[in-house]
Amino acid sequence: MIRVRASLISVTVATLVGGCYGPENEFNKFNLRCGQASDGICAEPPTPPPPPNCTPPDPNDPDDVAQLQGMFFLAISSGIPTAELFPTMQQVEVSDPTPQPDGTIRITLKSRPVAACDPTMNIEDFGDPDDFFVQPDGALVVDPGDVTIPLEGNPVIPAPIRSRVLLTSRICLESPNLRCGTTKGELFEPIMSELDGTFAQVRVDMHGQVPDPIVIDCSRTEAAHIEMFPVCAP
Repeated sequence: MIRVRASLISVTVATLVGGCYGPENEFNKFNLRCGQASDGICAEPPTPPPPPNCTPPDPNDPDDVAQLQGMFFLAISSGIPTAELFPTMQQVEVSDPTPQPDGTIRITLKSRPVAACDPTMNIEDFGDPDDFFVQPDGALVVDPGDVTIPLEGNPVIPAPIRSRVLLTSRICLESPNLRCGTTKGELFEPIMSELDGTFAQVRVDMHGQVPDPIVIDCSRTEAAHIEMFPVCAP
């Protein structure tokens, strides 16, 4: 996993003592606290193993196609050191899977962010639905464009998040209730950074349901407990 350039997360005594309040300074303080911690809260997740064999959905099989739709809980790990176990989270709805003449399957996605400290609660309405295509080998790349998450959805510092991230995965019949993969893109606010992380999307029965545990990758690495999120800790 590519790490953020050291210059973006370096912390100096002058910054902490004399810097003005701002999201980047708050993130620097967060990094310093995590660097000094000894309880493992900010430990990096283990390296995921190679992906297993994957049987993609058959566009000619109605059961395979129908399995693509549903409601999911999405957790995205930024890949930023010290913040990897504190994901941003969303409710996702997948609908209208439709086989195409070229062997792909079109699906419609819409999502909305949830509160970091209470992920059963959405903090915005669903955005406009977008169409994406599951390739014949199961590959799926989702580019939601520029996305802004209100400060209530930031698990690290109380500031909005603005980013553009590609989510790349493979849809496998072997794991119908887990969709997972990698993320790559850019973070524009509250700091500027390259993003190279992971995500996991777990099927739920209804919006407002939260998986236990919340996982962030294909290895089912567990996110930190919500009460340990920096913005939620007492």
